[in-house]
Amino acid sequence: VKIDRSFLRAPGKDAKGDAILDAAIQMCRRLDLICCVEGVETQAAAEAIAALGADEIQGYLLGRPCLVSEMSRMTMVA
Repeated sequence: VKIDRSFLRAPGKDAKGDAILDAAIQMCRRLDLICCVEGVETQAAAEAIAALGADEIQGYLLGRPCLVSEMSRMTMVA
């Protein structure tokens, strides 16, 4: 399940935003679904999201959008 970046206000700094993220992440965990939070741009946000228990993150912190042909030059981390 992808959690849209619009729910990622200021992780660790916005109680209401954190509550929404936490609820979505916990729902995914209870349903045994993988949870990915979109729009992660800073290390601090990634750490806050990890503390909430998300499985995956996606966003500019990890890389900018690119063409499939450019992906062969990237190093994939498992």
